[in-house]
Amino acid sequence: MSINKDEWMSHQQMLIKKTVILRSVPIHTYRNFSGPWIENIYFHHYQSNIEKYFTGMPTFYLPIFWTDISQFLFNLYVDDTEYLDLYSKMLESKISHLYSSLNPTYKYFTIIQHDHGRDTLSFNDENKMPDNIYVYTMSGRGNHTIPMIKDDLLMNEKSIPIDERKYVFSYLGEIKRTPFIINDVHTDLRITLVNYCHQVFKNEFIHYHGSDWIEYMRNSIFSLCPRGNANTSFRMYEALLLESIPIYIYIGNPTLPYMDIIPWSQIMIMIEFKDLINLAKLVYDWIPNIDNAILLIKKFKHMFTYDYLCQYIDDNIRDMKLSNTLF
Repeated sequence: MSINKDEWMSHQQMLIKKTVILRSVPIHTYRNFSGPWIENIYFHHYQSNIEKYFTGMPTFYLPIFWTDISQFLFNLYVDDTEYLDLYSKMLESKISHLYSSLNPTYKYFTIIQHDHGRDTLSFNDENKMPDNIYVYTMSGRGNHTIPMIKDDLLMNEKSIPIDERKYVFSYLGEIKRTPFIINDVHTDLRITLVNYCHQVFKNEFIHYHGSDWIEYMRNSIFSLCPRGNANTSFRMYEALLLESIPIYIYIGNPTLPYMDIIPWSQIMIMIEFKDLINLAKLVYDWIPNIDNAILLIKKFKHMFTYDYLCQYIDDNIRDMKLSNTLF
């Protein structure tokens, strides 16, 4: 199926106008970082040269700031429950109206940072995201996994030679999470992990939570990166940008991007949480790989920046259009 340029531009501009309300919330703050995030950055990237996305195929970008909206809803849940109900009903109506305006024979794509992936802002069964929307998501709950980038300015931090680093293992972050989360298995995971590391690695392990975390991570050979609410971790990509070797702890199957490009098992240690008792042996068996791992991290870490990720999404959409494999 093909489409002419005027029809394509008219439909894309309609989507941009219809979603204004779905971008009109404050950019959210997480772990002292106030954005912009990939959803915000890609929108401006796309708009800056929108005509280049026309290929004659009916494929369109759905520009919604999913994560900013979700965080805004959470803040209302904490601070203003009366307004929360009104805003939620308005939001549900806007999203339902948007979905009903999509052409079922066209193809769409969107980018979602939020942990819930394509289920983000699904208020009920009638409000589910249509199947003809292709989702790039950091959580792995979508069609295509992308890296969970938070602050790619870490790319500019100077690395410290391995033999000059102060710490062998570190976990940098809080252990207990928000009291609003019920059955917080992720806090249980972190408590178990930190206790294990204190017992097994003893003086080689340090736990720190504070504003100087970048210096601690730069000075760590290995950085513990347990999964969060999704089966991935901002900390893992921060470690890679700072050239600290991640120890990625996941549940089920690992959630990783660029699987056809990056040899993940050569640049970091991966272990399922249920196998944590084997971590010490895994680490000490892996130590001869350290120098090679750092070389590979230096080679691939540019892939964890916003500029690269925007271009990667562009190229991926173009390639799938050409091969007609978007869905």
